[in-house]
Amino acid sequence: MPKKMATFLVLLAMGAGFVGGTFGSQLVQAKVKITKVLKAQEFHLTDPQGVTRASIDLTSGGDLYVALYDNKGKATESMVVTPKLIRASRKTAATVQKLERMFSGLLPGK
Repeated sequence: MPKKMATFLVLLAMGAGFVGGTFGSQLVQAKVKITKVLKAQEFHLTDPQGVTRASIDLTSGGDLYVALYDNKGKATESMVVTPKLIRASRKTAATVQKLERMFSGLLPGK
């Protein structure tokens, strides 16, 4: 094969690869449908090794169940989050903020 022909084929292959890569990625992006809502019965968050580190689930009563796992995938902490618990935590946070404002000039380091 003559040198000019080989050079032409190499340039043609590079050009085809560039055009295919450019337009191919545009076509793939155009067909991807963005999901605004993700639905599942349970979520597991895993680390890069695939070990579950956290999970979110619903109890039979419809309350939120959150669990944290150690680096071996064993559950170490868990909590059921109810509307009553959320209301109580809001009251607690508001009370702490009021106390901080009241004593802000008296507490060291403030």
